[in-house]
Formats: sequence, structure tokens, C-alpha cells
Amino acid sequence: MRSRPDDYTGAPPPETEPSEPNSYDFGVTDMVTDTPEDGIGRNEWISYALMVVGWFILIRSVSSFVRARRTEQVVLASPDRGLGMAVVADDEQPARAV
Repeated sequence: MRSRPDDYTGAPPPETEPSEPNSYDFGVTDMVTDTPEDGIGRNEWISYALMVVGWFILIRSVSSFVRARRTEQVVLASPDRGLGMAVVADDEQPARAV
């Protein structure tokens, strides 16, 4: 259990309470931080570079997958499966060998 000072009332200390919370006058120019002269910052360039790298990895992996599927289809379509002779198990027919 936490120990409390003897004079604890539950309210915040008076120095943290604002004198008049509704007396602030903020304009639109005070709130806007992105101005046209700022340009693109460093974080934006890093995010664009990471997106380009990610798209490159994605496109390359999809193209590699498609190439592997085409190679698989060519190997499966050839009667000797790319070897000098067909590989057939003892109990299977040559037409059904994969």
C-alpha cells in the first residue's frame, strides 16, 4: 500500500492548476506546422525508399515463383523428366509416373 502524506487532500497542488484555462487564443497559423517551404523531410524520404525496396522484393519474388512454376510444367511435360531415361517405380505405369 502506498504511503500518503498526512496533509493529502486528493486535489492537485495549486501551482499546477491554470489560472484561466479558456483564456488561450490560438490562431490557425499557430497550429499549422507543414508549410510549402518545408518540402519533404528525411522521414518521408526514408519511407519512400523502404516502399520502393519492398515493391522490388515483392515483384522479384512473384517473378521467381512464376519462373519456377513454368520450369515445373516443362519438367512434368517431358517424358523423361529431364533425365536421360524415365524414372518409374516398380509398381507404377510409365504414363502415371511423376
